[in-house]
This record gives sequence, C-alpha cells and structure tokens, in this order.
Amino acid sequence: MVALVFMTAVQSRAATIIDFDDLTGSGAVPTDYKGLTWTGWAYYDSPQDPYFASSGATRVYNEPRTNANLIEFNQTVTLESLWMAGYGAGQYVIGYSGGVAIFTSTPQANDFNPFGGFLSLNWAGIDAISIYAETVSGIQDHYILDDITFTARSTSVPDSGLTLVWLGASLGLMGLVSRRLRA
Repeated sequence: MVALVFMTAVQSRAATIIDFDDLTGSGAVPTDYKGLTWTGWAYYDSPQDPYFASSGATRVYNEPRTNANLIEFNQTVTLESLWMAGYGAGQYVIGYSGGVAIFTSTPQANDFNPFGGFLSLNWAGIDAISIYAETVSGIQDHYILDDITFTARSTSVPDSGLTLVWLGASLGLMGLVSRRLRA
C-alpha cells in the first residue's frame, strides 16, 4: 500500500488544449482567460475564410493589428502546438523565457496567400509567446490562433528506483525489529 502511494506521487501532467469554444460571439479575450494572461487578443465565432478555426467555430486574433500581442502562461511550460491561419504575411511564433526570446518558428510565406495549419513546436521551458507579422500596406496583418496545446512543467522528480529499494529495506528492518521485540 505504501509503495503504491510512492509510485502514484510521481506522475506527469496531461496536456492542456485551449480551443476557445466556451467563448461565443466576439469581443476581447479576458485578460486572465484560462489562467493565462492575454495582451492584445480578441475572439469571434463567425465564418471567415481563410481565418478558419481548426475545431469548433471560435478562434482568437491579434487586435489591434500590431506585434504587441502576448500570451503569458504564468508558469514554465512546453508549448506543443498551435493552429494558425490567415493570409501569409511572414507570421512566426516567438517563445520566451523570463522575457528573453529563446525560440522562433519558421515564418509563413510573405506572399499574402491563404494558409492554415498546425505548428508542431515542442518548445520546453517557455513562459510566454507572441506572434510576429510583417507589415503589409502599412500594418501588420492579423491571423487567427486556435487549439493551443501546452503541458505545464511538472515539479515532481522522476523516481530513480531507489525509493522502492529504501522502502523495501525499511520494511525489512521494521520486520526484524518487530520480531526481536516480540521475542
């Protein structure tokens, strides 16, 4: 029974997927939506090609159309993937740790052709992301994001196997002491 407690104490966290489908209509993304801090983001759920969501109807976009958007995870995470769609304006994702850019994704083509797809990133150790877009006709074009998938960094340390060895030795020692005390 004690061994089961030790074994279950070390577990990994499941991935979180933010799909925005609990938001309806349109408006500003709440600053503390889903426990993250959102700066410069709005949402909508009406059809608009090529800004289509990957699941459901609701997605988020950069508002205003500047490169001042930010999503802060408020903890260290592994950003696994996200869906991005729009017209190609050289958009790319930037991953930050402590305010320092440590990752950038491959930019979309800067050809203003429609695009949409998942970016598989698997960036470990980040705490925030932003999206950069090139200037088109004097402004940065907008784009949409959907299905942001991340895993919070676990604070538990994987068991090296010594826990069970020490547990077994302790139980054995307790058994010997118990026998001697009864004798």
